[in-house]
Amino acid sequence: MSIAVKHIPEQVQAQVTHRFEGRLKWMLIIITGAILITASSLSLWIGSLRANSRLVQQDIKYRYLKKVTPLFTLHADTLFLNDPKGFTNTVQKWELQQERVRQAQQEYQQKQKEADEAKKKLKQMK
Repeated sequence: MSIAVKHIPEQVQAQVTHRFEGRLKWMLIIITGAILITASSLSLWIGSLRANSRLVQQDIKYRYLKKVTPLFTLHADTLFLNDPKGFTNTVQKWELQQERVRQAQQEYQQKQKEADEAKKKLKQMK
């Protein structure tokens, strides 16, 4: 017996292989799919919450304007109902025009500052 114990190696090499076979493979695929679906559903839910909060804010602003200026909002509603695309285009044109006017005013102010600085330099040179 002591001879047999001496022949047993002190370290035994073991080769471990992990294989996903049979039902375990399909279970892992289903669990991974469920996690992906849950993550995408959560992201869509968060996005819809943000969009909904913006809509609620716009609704409150519209209701306020409706109370303050009922004739104007009635006129705007009528125009929108008659021609939604035309109304949208008109509003976008007005906004674009306002933006151009704002940019022109900024350029005018910048040029005015430059002209004032040039006048100061001219006075200093005299």
